[in-house]
Amino acid sequence: MSNSNEQGHFKIVFCRKSEEKVNVIWKDVAKQFDGGQIPTIIYSTKRDAKEWTKNLIQIAGITPDKLEEDLLQKISGKHLYISSIQSYDIGYLSWLILRDTEKQKIKKVYIESPEALNVSCSDEESTATGVVAGTILRHLAVSLGIEIILVSSSDIPGSEEKVLEFPTVFIEPNGISDYADEIVYFDNL
Repeated sequence: MSNSNEQGHFKIVFCRKSEEKVNVIWKDVAKQFDGGQIPTIIYSTKRDAKEWTKNLIQIAGITPDKLEEDLLQKISGKHLYISSIQSYDIGYLSWLILRDTEKQKIKKVYIESPEALNVSCSDEESTATGVVAGTILRHLAVSLGIEIILVSSSDIPGSEEKVLEFPTVFIEPNGISDYADEIVYFDNL
């Protein structure tokens, strides 16, 4: 994944299965241990911070019988923050991103489940959640100069080429992919 955030970047990573979403994030975060660390926040809907840390340590290759002190030191010094809520109203998520970017100097934001995004609106049927979320997330990425990575999944069958050719069919909520700078199939990371 790109580390160039000078002008902001909104990316969608598409995974075939839901359990792959978390692995994609863990692997990308673990890659930063060997390079420059990027202040990162993960907005999760299913896991708490302890579980994230435990799994991140496992992905990094640390087992109880093989504790590597320097790797643990890297993890403990990493600018990594985890927020876990069952669902994110796009207005509230925007406020969290603004607050965390300013407070923690965040440069990379992962949103684990676009399916958890919702829009508070008096006339829900006339509001396309994907269009609202896509517009706001794209604007935040550009105006804050950060990278926002939305990790999506769908069990809809389809080849990689079909997914990338018709992303709005495969990425929920529909319409959000129209605002992405880049759509990547998880195998191509």
